[in-house]
Amino acid sequence: MQEVIETIPKNAKEQIRVELVEFKGYDLLGLRVYADTDNGPIATRKGITVSVKLIPDLLAALHKAESAAVKAGLLTGGTGASSTRRGGYRPGAGRKKRALAGAGDSM
Repeated sequence: MQEVIETIPKNAKEQIRVELVEFKGYDLLGLRVYADTDNGPIATRKGITVSVKLIPDLLAALHKAESAAVKAGLLTGGTGASSTRRGGYRPGAGRKKRALAGAGDSM
């Protein structure tokens, strides 16, 4: 069994697939990055596969992460699709802003 639950665009050349799969008798949840090629999307090594029994724990952790991101101003709202994103991911962008905000205060 392999069922694609959702495909989420990651960037212009990659997507994240959420899948339910069965492997050697185990029911699993797969979160995998697929790269777009001329022959269609192919699975990369980036991702995780875990027991479906961990789905409730993962959901709880993701809800906490979403709340923290909203509180930090990284998302404009909660519990929504990608339309609630403030912008694309920029590594270190939040740290720079906080560092610059604090830099002028010490003078």
